[in-house]
Amino acid sequence: MVAFAITALGPTHALFRGREAELVRLRHLCLDDVASYLVLYGGRQNGKTSLLLRLEAALQSDARVCRVDFQLIKGASAERAFAHLATRIAIPVGIAAAAGVQDGPTFQQFLTDALGRAEISRFVLMLDEWGALPAPTREALANALRSIFHTRLWEPTLEKLQVIFSGGVELYDLIITEASSLHNICEEVYLGDLGATEALALMQDGLKHLGLSEAVVADLGRATYERVNGHPYLTQRIGRTMVQALQPGVPLPANALADAIAEIQRGDPLLRRIRDDVREHHLEDAARRLLSDPPPFTRLDDAMARLELIGLAKPAGDIWATRNALLAEVFGPLLGVAPPRVVVPPDAVVVDPSISAADAGGATPPPEVVVHPSTSAPDAGGVTPPPEVVVHPSTSAAPPRGKATPSPLPAWVPPLSHIPAGPFLMGSSDADRMAEDREKPQHTLTLPDYWIGTTPVTNAQFRPFVEGDGYTNPAYWTKVGWAWREQEKIVTPQWWNDSPWNGARHPVVGVSWFEAVAYCRWLSAQIGHEFRLPPAAEWEKAARGREGRIWPWGNAWESGRCNSKKARHNRTTPVDQYPTGASPYGVLDMAGNVWEWCATLSSKGNPYQLEDEWQAAYLEADKGRIRRGGSWYHEQKYVRASCRSSYDPRNRDSNSGLRVVSHSPLPGSES
Repeated sequence: MVAFAITALGPTHALFRGREAELVRLRHLCLDDVASYLVLYGGRQNGKTSLLLRLEAALQSDARVCRVDFQLIKGASAERAFAHLATRIAIPVGIAAAAGVQDGPTFQQFLTDALGRAEISRFVLMLDEWGALPAPTREALANALRSIFHTRLWEPTLEKLQVIFSGGVELYDLIITEASSLHNICEEVYLGDLGATEALALMQDGLKHLGLSEAVVADLGRATYERVNGHPYLTQRIGRTMVQALQPGVPLPANALADAIAEIQRGDPLLRRIRDDVREHHLEDAARRLLSDPPPFTRLDDAMARLELIGLAKPAGDIWATRNALLAEVFGPLLGVAPPRVVVPPDAVVVDPSISAADAGGATPPPEVVVHPSTSAPDAGGVTPPPEVVVHPSTSAAPPRGKATPSPLPAWVPPLSHIPAGPFLMGSSDADRMAEDREKPQHTLTLPDYWIGTTPVTNAQFRPFVEGDGYTNPAYWTKVGWAWREQEKIVTPQWWNDSPWNGARHPVVGVSWFEAVAYCRWLSAQIGHEFRLPPAAEWEKAARGREGRIWPWGNAWESGRCNSKKARHNRTTPVDQYPTGASPYGVLDMAGNVWEWCATLSSKGNPYQLEDEWQAAYLEADKGRIRRGGSWYHEQKYVRASCRSSYDPRNRDSNSGLRVVSHSPLPGSES
């Protein structure tokens, strides 16, 4: 029987949900050339240890792994910590425990000797629970590991070592303050909350053994998600509390969820720990600011970054926000703040948040806020609900850069850029040393004119599809795509509710090729103007111009022109963040940020033959499709304009987005 768990989950535990993108990324970084150590950040009880356990299992066939939990030597001195590390590392290496390891130099010599064995090609050292060690011990270990990272430049044996630091605010303090230069050699991975799909599946797995109907379980899952927004621990805690309150043979009472939440609010250990952390780090004023007037999102806001790692704050598009409604309800009264609940009226005008104030000819006025004082709600377990805040979005902004969307059209219609008719160089020549054989030969191809999205489709532009009938009307979908959607119960993109990926101006990610086709058909129906996915040839010409540039800006790599792995954002960025990376036609983000689905079948090679790739028979083929452009995750080789990736049309990773094209300009726009 699957039960809810509120402690770390083993690598094969049935209740482990989500984290696929983080797991893939961490495994890749562990096995790739060691160019940096890794930092796994996250709030308390956010699943860091569970993810490390899963990563440890995933690495077993390719590397030796040592996971160290510093809680085992809580309060240890530096000498004891170094000795403990050597003892633990000796086990997977397969050597006798070393004696005399008690400081940085002796620890470095131990590693050099231990990793010199020919059978060891990669050694991954996972260091968890840094908060269990005193600050001087943490600093001594960090400084030694920083020195070892540099020593690998002349001691090749140490190139085998990859280190993962895992923790929360104590680790942040260590890297930013106590050993400040450590951040220069670390790549950061932030662990957010579960998406809606994973959180609902988690609740379903935990409750299905009770004999409840699917509808009841689904309702409980959705209601839980609304309160805790996919918080791994709180989702499990609510489910566990409901199950523990059940009496044998007695049906689940109607108020079971409200009672469980009320019990947690009265004094869950996690809530007490967050309260104590806020006090210990003197973040009361920052927490009040978060709850009353959330500031713009930037990790340079040190107080908000600390609140995120404590577990109270999260990035929400362009601002910081309270992590979920339950935490806002608890900490608002504790801090003397009545946290607002944002309610968007059903008839509100949808505005694309990517529009800048400069484009609007002046400053954009703030949203109108109307506050209605709350009243007590005894049926909610004695918890007083927060006041309701009604937000009326401003409509004064003008369309973003590109071929302007005319005013009669909704603001969420993607702007288009014109690509003139004529020949261009497609594919790669031998002069491009990074080119793969499938990109060759380079050849001249002539295309009629067309119009392509100035940017990838953003979350703001995709939202009306999600909130409308995009996922419920089979008319927009291919037959195979609709059958897949029905079977998998797909109702949103994969990471639609995950804060690292759902910023309004960021490209939508986690969409399959099937969803991309459906979006184009849906958009065409809404506007009365045909949109489609680009064939690979149209995408490539828009990216590189007539002369066949290697990257949109030219034939030489230049840092700062796109969001690739080199930029070290480790996630998507707003679609207008790299204007200097525009193609010759002013099209943005053709290199990096997200892979973009094309209509083209993966089997289609060079020289490219023109055909109608938007005809029904071509779209109905259940075969792999081409993606173009590379992503935030990839090196410069993969963000070249001629690079192509072949993927299953069901793939929904955090690298995949889309861009639309049209045979004609939008009504009323310039041609």
